[in-house]
Amino acid sequence: KAIVNTTPTYTLSGLASSSIYDVYVRAICGAGDTSGAPKTPYVNGYSFCGGTGTQADPYQICTETHLRNLSNYVATYGVDFNGVYFKLMNNITMSQGAFEPIGGTTTPFRGHFNGANHTISNLTNTNTSSTHRGLFGKIIGASVDSLTISGTITGADSTGGIVGSAINSSITHCTNNATIAYGGSNYPAHGGIAGTAVNTIITDCRNTGSLISFETGDAVAYGIWNAQDRGAMFITPGTKVYAGMVVGVTQKSDDVPVNV
Repeated sequence: KAIVNTTPTYTLSGLASSSIYDVYVRAICGAGDTSGAPKTPYVNGYSFCGGTGTQADPYQICTETHLRNLSNYVATYGVDFNGVYFKLMNNITMSQGAFEPIGGTTTPFRGHFNGANHTISNLTNTNTSSTHRGLFGKIIGASVDSLTISGTITGADSTGGIVGSAINSSITHCTNNATIAYGGSNYPAHGGIAGTAVNTIITDCRNTGSLISFETGDAVAYGIWNAQDRGAMFITPGTKVYAGMVVGVTQKSDDVPVNV
């Protein structure tokens, strides 16, 4: 592609709409010397900290900003990153407020995300009227592996810790330590790892999120007894509970909502 020098700006021409391009910037350090200059990939203005997006050289996510760049790019430009690879390079503690899931109903994420055994903590994703909530909202033909998350995720239908909805995908070696809460009693598809999973293989994953009450009232012995096979309960008969209240902890990837 042609690059026209219109100092102090540069113009890229011949680019196709909705396509992905890697633009490398090299600093000229002295009379024609371009050695040793760093390169940073940019995708339509949203950057990561390295890589080219291939399996051998995945795009690198080093900070919260890079993670949000991925989310924003899918939502803003509608590119699903089909066949593109990403790798988390560090543990990330989220501090910039609510996080919009990566991929959704309009544009599911179709890439491959390797957490490299890192943790994303303090993930806050709360929208009681919105479906497909999680670190990833909706994935199709994608893979997510070697990742741990913690925080609080609340949503309507298809809400999970790692993925809200997964279709024809794989989720491997992932742990959810986040609290998963109902957005209302009419939305049954909630889970620790995935809210819904169709033709999806979930392997070697565990959930240590919370058991959440989806009814308001007084807990009864029969309800607590029935819920004990899903995890350890924090409450006793007669405890006043409300919809969304944490009433226990579970290591399962399903049956997170309970009626006590």
